[in-house]
Amino acid sequence: NEYLTMGETSGSSNKMIGAITVNIFTAKGRGSGANYTIGKRIRDLYNRIVVSGVYFDPPIGPEVVAAPTPEGFFQTRVRMTFETFEDL
Repeated sequence: NEYLTMGETSGSSNKMIGAITVNIFTAKGRGSGANYTIGKRIRDLYNRIVVSGVYFDPPIGPEVVAAPTPEGFFQTRVRMTFETFEDL
């Protein structure tokens, strides 16, 4: 958190920063195309948008996870950071 204004308990603002990680699993041995299609859709959904005052940065990924858990799946992940402002 970052204090944008100092002062009383009202009339002040906090900048709140966070991150979201979306893990995508598809069956191993069926190809990676479906997995990457889902990852691209998630990227397109959250790419530089504002939802209810939450500002999403450009997503990163999909990135392949080397040792997926649980075993037997092909796994990628999409990561995105966001920020919002909290008025006190």
